Amino acid sequence: MPLWLTGRTDGHRLQEVAAPDGLPIPVRVWDHPAPEAVVVYLHGQGEHSGPFTAMGDELQRLGLAVLAPDQRGFGLSPAPRGDIDRFERFVEDAGAVVGLARVQYPDRPCFLMGFSMGGHVALRAATLLGTDLAGVVALAPGLKLRWLPLGALARLAVRMLLAPGRPAEWPLPVPVCRHPEHGERTAADESWVRRYTPRFWLAAWRSIRRAFREAPRVRLPVLILVPEHDYLVDSRAAAAYFRRLGSPDREFRVVPRAYHNLVADPEMPDLARQVADWIRARSRQPRPMK
Repeated sequence: MPLWLTGRTDGHRLQEVAAPDGLPIPVRVWDHPAPEAVVVYLHGQGEHSGPFTAMGDELQRLGLAVLAPDQRGFGLSPAPRGDIDRFERFVEDAGAVVGLARVQYPDRPCFLMGFSMGGHVALRAATLLGTDLAGVVALAPGLKLRWLPLGALARLAVRMLLAPGRPAEWPLPVPVCRHPEHGERTAADESWVRRYTPRFWLAAWRSIRRAFREAPRVRLPVLILVPEHDYLVDSRAAAAYFRRLGSPDREFRVVPRAYHNLVADPEMPDLARQVADWIRARSRQPRPMK
């Protein structure tokens, strides 16, 4: 299996932190003796922090400490799979991991980075977590699906009325990564979540609407990176969100040749370098007082 999919098994450790409601949050931790900054990474929908391992290794090599939780209902999380009543719970859980990062590295700035659904959650956190963060990086943020057939939407509406808490499989008929090995690994991963309740999708839709309303209030530095060829998420929604941002320090970059999953892309080391350079440049700036 290629390095960008697997990473090193001995490069990080596992830890737990409690969510505000007491739920245990499993966290992969890449320690660093003297990091320039610490990064909390939020994975995409369906997956968990495992596929991030290679990028975590790379960011650690570039001088950053990294914490990557399994978000509520994914991976090793004990919460129900594919079901949530409101996406703010993801943000609150991220806040708990940010708190852990700040305890472990109290004198280092903390940045939040998320991919796909995790990017959507990270952008919400830019408003809701305030000065606990020094900046946010969103990779292919999930702000609108590019592929949404009317038939599936109609079935979802019926299920929302009749069985809002009953999960059903959501098909993924488009390529998300340039490597066939990634699809094979995903299919074989028993921790991957493929079934979601209508309640989950409604919570996602509501959260996206709130993200756009909150964008003008975001004052943190924000970096948004989108792939040149995203067949799953509509990058135009990320561009529209970017235009609404109130932050004076914001950047929008397109990653050439890449598909949706930037974390598993063969050019991930270059992406990690871009992210690390952006973070380091802002780590040397004074943080605002609370």
